[in-house]
Amino acid sequence: MIISIVGFDTETTGLQADKHKIIELCVQRFDYDTQSTSYIAQKPLVWRFNPMRSIDKAAQAVHHISLADLKDCPVFDTYFDEIYSVFNVDVLVGHNAVGFDVPFMEKEYKLCNERRGIADKTFQGNKRVVDTALESNWATAYGKMPKLEELCFACGVEYNRQEAHAAEYDVRVMMDCFFCGVRKGLYTLA
Repeated sequence: MIISIVGFDTETTGLQADKHKIIELCVQRFDYDTQSTSYIAQKPLVWRFNPMRSIDKAAQAVHHISLADLKDCPVFDTYFDEIYSVFNVDVLVGHNAVGFDVPFMEKEYKLCNERRGIADKTFQGNKRVVDTALESNWATAYGKMPKLEELCFACGVEYNRQEAHAAEYDVRVMMDCFFCGVRKGLYTLA
């Protein structure tokens, strides 16, 4: 059986989904064969968005994306149909997805639905969400929730601090860790 999986990550103007906006989104789709445990990876897709608001200094210090970098970028709504289509999968994978990325995506979907006068396009829906932070307490001593760097160490995935916190890089190493965990039976896909 083939399971469609999307690994994703967001960069934002700040930490609170109710007050802040997504400025970068990376999505990579995988078709995973449960029989052979092999997968086919598609090319990652990366979008940048003009948030039409300021970026918190603390957030910018982490992801190094400035408002000047985004001044000519479209708003999230411009790519909503394409993004919605890409996320039409069985499983979503994100590091700290439940506490961070999913609420941001749900908010953006809600705003896009309101602008279009529809209500049927939801982000999570009935998809399985694998949060590689929440579901990886096996990766650290004493079972604490691992940072992505700690998860990479536990899975033998090289982690480069200079490249970290860019959505595309984070998706790549997170998915390497995810498939390592799937092979070891540490993540379930159902």
